[in-house]
Amino acid sequence: MFDKSFVKSKDINTKLPLIMAYLKINSPLNGNVGVSLDLLCRKIGYIPNQRESKINQQIIDALKLLEKQDAIYIYAKFKDKKEAINIVQDEADEIKFVKKNDCFIVQINNQSEIFNPDGSFVTLYDREFSAIIKSVAPYSKQDLLNVYLNIKKFINFDGHSTPHCYPSHTTLSNDCGLSRGAINNIIVELVKLEILYTYNSGEYKDTNGKIRYANNFYAITDEVLKPDICDEVIKRYYLDQGIIIEKFIKPKNKGE
Repeated sequence: MFDKSFVKSKDINTKLPLIMAYLKINSPLNGNVGVSLDLLCRKIGYIPNQRESKINQQIIDALKLLEKQDAIYIYAKFKDKKEAINIVQDEADEIKFVKKNDCFIVQINNQSEIFNPDGSFVTLYDREFSAIIKSVAPYSKQDLLNVYLNIKKFINFDGHSTPHCYPSHTTLSNDCGLSRGAINNIIVELVKLEILYTYNSGEYKDTNGKIRYANNFYAITDEVLKPDICDEVIKRYYLDQGIIIEKFIKPKNKGE
């Protein structure tokens, strides 16, 4: 689970949601997860790289941040400082070290607000996470997860409302900190991964007579995106903005 305000934050470590997702999905009831730096790199979809500021260091920084916020506790072996990687420094100025292939234990604090948010949250499932980290598309795994969570946070899963949403690309661009073009390309990839489904009603004329595309509908299952119902929902949405749409201009099928 991710707090909805957390997933749209511009201040979070870029790899943090990936690491949190892996730890939470793979933790048993006691919250303990055995990992190594290289293993954790691969499990969130990256090739290990020990160079300064690269993926191994980014993971270390994310783990330090989670431990500082009491979201996790790290149990690491003590190693010779000359041949090891600094994981965390405690108040007693004792330094815990672990080499890149050494296994250490991360214990999740399930009572922390980070892993157990009090407010509204968005849930990520194992199948969704696995699809994202296994993607071979030329987009970073954190951007794929970022866009997916920021779309999913708009869907109402209360059991009464239709579980779909229709945020604009501008809204998603602002929430994700990505360009509209990047948002569009990543959405195409999420659809290919079969963890996201979309429907678009087509084009319409705005109050100035300009042709514009309606917002996309998004859902995590295809059957909820019924064209006739979606068209009426989006018409009401635009009507609230003073735009009357009598009909949508549907895209032509190939060969027409």
